[in-house]
Amino acid sequence: MKVQIKSFGQYKGQSFDEIFIENKQGVVVSFSDLGARINRWQVPNADGTKDDIILGYDDANQVFEGRTYYYGATIGRIAGRIKQGKFRLNNQDYQLDINNNDNHLHGGADGYDIQKWHYEIVEEENSIKVIFNYTEKDGTSGFPADIYNRVTHTFDDDNNWTIDYYAESSDATIYNPTNHVYFNLNGSNHEAITNHLFEVKATHYLPTKEDAIPTGEIEIVDDTPFDLRSPVKFGDLLSSDHPQFKLVDGFDHPFVLDNESPYALRIEQPDNKRSIIVTTDRPIVVIYTHSAIPVPMAVWGHDLEPYAGVAIELQAAPDAINRPQFGNVILEKGEIFESTTRYHLSL
Repeated sequence: MKVQIKSFGQYKGQSFDEIFIENKQGVVVSFSDLGARINRWQVPNADGTKDDIILGYDDANQVFEGRTYYYGATIGRIAGRIKQGKFRLNNQDYQLDINNNDNHLHGGADGYDIQKWHYEIVEEENSIKVIFNYTEKDGTSGFPADIYNRVTHTFDDDNNWTIDYYAESSDATIYNPTNHVYFNLNGSNHEAITNHLFEVKATHYLPTKEDAIPTGEIEIVDDTPFDLRSPVKFGDLLSSDHPQFKLVDGFDHPFVLDNESPYALRIEQPDNKRSIIVTTDRPIVVIYTHSAIPVPMAVWGHDLEPYAGVAIELQAAPDAINRPQFGNVILEKGEIFESTTRYHLSL
């Protein structure tokens, strides 16, 4: 395997790196210390060039210009929205940044996605690891306690991208990280993901309000466009008049993963046979089909259009701190958070 560090450019005088890894199959991924993100995943095609199968940024400046998309970033301290940015912990009320209408989103103004992370590279026989770490201080974006984060991205000769999360906190806090990768297996985002097959091993999903905050209900997917337990072509769902689907003309919803399947979800482009299979220990996947383009920009030379990619966010449920039925996102002092998610590319 090969590794190379290149400049990812500067923003406001701060320099960032992009770390490129190539395996024996000629597949390339890149990671950046700006947001501990995955930025590229390139696969060889028939004409000898490489196709980009995820959405990413040309450089650091574009990350900040198009921050609203969070492409490939590590998200924290909390993924998703918290209603009105409010929560109560150990009999104390907290107010977080409000950065998405009236709610808190993805860690707020100083979220993990725009931080410069320290990193080291570990080369092994059949894989290369990039180990990122970042300590967020007490009070950042309104969160209590210092929290040490370690995010390890591993890429190997079998086309597995694995994320290992580790965290520990100086005091009780809330914690729910994810990665905000978007896939487009066409190999060019000027072709929409409407031709992709989605398969999500989830019997239930969480309905949301217009502001994308979960209503608190846990609904069964039967007889709805949210029933993706067998592969479904996304484009075939776009005529659905289901009110939840119509909210965003697609998905921006948490699915409650079943435990019976050996994998959590699978997406496939049936024409070129590329697929991604995801395994995880997280209870929820948020699927977002990128129906909105609030900030016009180009990705890999093509202007963004609706359905340019599908975000796959493995996490706990959004707003879980205010919805006990959604599970626990509290990290106590002395407790260690560990989690693993793996994306396997099949060509």
